[in-house]
Amino acid sequence: MKELLKSPKKTAILGLIGTIIMLIPVFKFILGEDFFEFGIVTIYHTYFWGLLIYFIIVVFRLFKLKGNIRVTNFILIITLGVSIIANILGNSLINVIVLAILELYLINIFLGKNTFINNKIACVVFIIYIFYSIIVLDFKTYFFAENIFDFVTQIVGYLFIIPYFYGYYELLKEEKENGK
Repeated sequence: MKELLKSPKKTAILGLIGTIIMLIPVFKFILGEDFFEFGIVTIYHTYFWGLLIYFIIVVFRLFKLKGNIRVTNFILIITLGVSIIANILGNSLINVIVLAILELYLINIFLGKNTFINNKIACVVFIIYIFYSIIVLDFKTYFFAENIFDFVTQIVGYLFIIPYFYGYYELLKEEKENGK
C-alpha cells in the first residue's frame, strides 16, 4: 500500500479511473432526460467534472504531455464550491460538511494555506462518510444514485481517488520538511 501511495502515476491513473466510475450513474441518469434535468444533475456533480478535468491533466503531465496544473487546481476548487452551494440548496447537510472538508483539504494542498484539515483528518472523514452511506443506505446521500449499482460506483470512486490526494499531501509535506 505504501508503494502505491508513493507512485504519483499509479495513484493519478487510479484517481482518473475512480472519477470515471463515479460518473457512470450520472451519465446513466442524464441519458434520456430533458435539458433541465441534465442541468440539475450537473450542478450537484460539478466537482465530478472538476475531478475528471484535474485527473486528465495530471495524467497528461505525468506522461510529459501539456496541461496547466495550476489552472486545474483552481477548476477543482471552484467546482467543489459550486457543488457545496448546490448541496446547501438541496438540504443535504452531510454532503455539505464532507464537501467543505474536501474543499479545505484541497486548499491546504493546492494553495499551501494552512487549514486544520490534514491527511489524517481528511481520510477519517471520508472513511466515516463511506461507512455512513453504507449503514444508512440512503441513495440520496449520493444524489441521483437510483440503485445499489449506482451507490457502489460512488463508494468505489471515492476509494480510488483518496490514495492520490493522500500521497500528494505526503509528498508536499516531505518537500516542505526538506526545504525544497
